[in-house]
Amino acid sequence: MELIPFTQASIDRQGIRDFSRGFLFNPYRNYPTLSRLDGSRYIAGLVEDLICRDSATAWGANSSGKLAGVGIVQKAQWETDYFGRKIADLRLFSGTVSMRSTADASRLLLQTAVEWCKNQKFELIMVKVDCEDFGSIRALQESNFYLVDTMLTYVFDKDSCTLPEHRAKYLVRDFEPKDEAALVSIAESAFKKYPNRFRVDAAFPRNAVDRYFSEWAKNMCNGSMADEIIVAEDSGRIVGFLGWRFQRDLQKYVGIDIPGRGLGATLSNFQDAYSELLPAAVKKILQKNPACDYETQIFNHKTVNALEQSGFRYVRHGHTFHYEF
Repeated sequence: MELIPFTQASIDRQGIRDFSRGFLFNPYRNYPTLSRLDGSRYIAGLVEDLICRDSATAWGANSSGKLAGVGIVQKAQWETDYFGRKIADLRLFSGTVSMRSTADASRLLLQTAVEWCKNQKFELIMVKVDCEDFGSIRALQESNFYLVDTMLTYVFDKDSCTLPEHRAKYLVRDFEPKDEAALVSIAESAFKKYPNRFRVDAAFPRNAVDRYFSEWAKNMCNGSMADEIIVAEDSGRIVGFLGWRFQRDLQKYVGIDIPGRGLGATLSNFQDAYSELLPAAVKKILQKNPACDYETQIFNHKTVNALEQSGFRYVRHGHTFHYEF
């Protein structure tokens, strides 16, 4: 396995396109809306763009003259600013031939990324990997990365999913700026002591972890972490919200947008409001888009149940690993 540094000037675009066609763990491979060709175009476009960013450092792993994997490191800017620690985001693309080849490519890329991040004085690395990518998972474990999270992804597709009949109990409407304080308060109470990946990792300060979701809600309200938000009202009181983002990379490379991956919460005694927020979000999104998706932790049974009862279908799950220096 040979390591190849990538720069904007030295990028092997044809090699990346060939690699993307055989890449086994495309995140959209189980989406009914997208074809296999759409998936490979997405991976090729994403990898090329990430490598060409001034803030990124990238390497390829070549096996017998063919690209077998790509590793790209950038500073995780929001997490670095919020937690006050220099944190790296590693994007790992590996998995085309066999588990052994995948493990070898991932191992080389991980060793290179860890050494580079150490020299750059990073304090922690974050990396996400598909649950079926056993070669990369093995390489991560061998390289002293540790598991902190497992996320499930569900999709609602216009042509293959159906919303159930549901009697409206709450008023669901678009977010207004005056709603911000209520949303922040709901997020703070709903996620108090919630075991997300930062809470289960002792490397992160507890006081910052406690405020994480309320800060997320604030950033949703100012538009930096959500493109659209809806709220549920009960007798004029906001009891829940749901926000989502547009997938601009997917739109850019494939010409299709599948919004989702936001944040939602309800007050503890109004959890049934989620069963109205989800269908309302679906109806709003599908007016302009063919599908939407939603991610949640594998142990978040109430949200998983609400998604399945609202007609969403499971499409993938993945793991998040951390490495602390």
